[in-house]
Amino acid sequence: MSPTTKSKPKARTRPQPTAEPQSEYSQLTHRPLHCLVFLLPLLAVYELGVSAIQASHPGAPAVKLVAQDLLERFLAACGATGYHLPALAVIAILLSWQVASKEPWKINWPTIMGMTGESVLLAFPLLAMNYTVGHISAGHLAAGVDRSHVWFDQLILSIGAGIYEELVFRLILISVLSFLLVDVMRIPKQYGLAAIIVLSSAAFALQHQVPIGHEAFVPTRFAFRMLAGGFLASVFVLRGFAVAVGCHAFYDIIAFTRMMFAV
Repeated sequence: MSPTTKSKPKARTRPQPTAEPQSEYSQLTHRPLHCLVFLLPLLAVYELGVSAIQASHPGAPAVKLVAQDLLERFLAACGATGYHLPALAVIAILLSWQVASKEPWKINWPTIMGMTGESVLLAFPLLAMNYTVGHISAGHLAAGVDRSHVWFDQLILSIGAGIYEELVFRLILISVLSFLLVDVMRIPKQYGLAAIIVLSSAAFALQHQVPIGHEAFVPTRFAFRMLAGGFLASVFVLRGFAVAVGCHAFYDIIAFTRMMFAV
């Protein structure tokens, strides 16, 4: 008998390491459907709150933020007017974006909860920034807000500022600037993104100043709002539109609360 030959066992091949994919949560925070679900309660609170403010101050001028007024003027130029039109425009933009993205119509509720917590946490760097740049006593980011309003009024206006200022100066303006600088002018993406953040931050800061807003120019406040605009633009790019809205709104709420109650 000839000796049997034993075949050597094949060496197991180790899987090659691959690049770490972006987490599911990070992807979901950017999706328009999750942005819409996150924003719907804020929109409802703002619309109901503004109605309550108007009812409690009969004959007073209509409560209106600068960004909201800019949006209304643009819509009016397109032939569309209506009291609740800005809120409907927010919903229409996100729904259209969702349809165009062809993403699944499935809501991940833990993601919505995570976006809420993340928005609160991201408000604190803005508070630290405000404290560092000149100890600005008012510290608010909402343009067109009268400081004589009571806390409830400020709460409602802070929510509106988060929604409409992020819509106008982040979602719309950054998208338009990206199209012009990167797609049309062919500026390299990294330089284009830097220019977009600077330009959108400058526009955000300038809306508070006369003649667009109602404040006289104060260098420390302008510097703070430029920095805050850059921070919020970064949040918008990295974390999504809804998280930028939540961060902005929670910052204003905390800042106004500290100002009015000296906490």
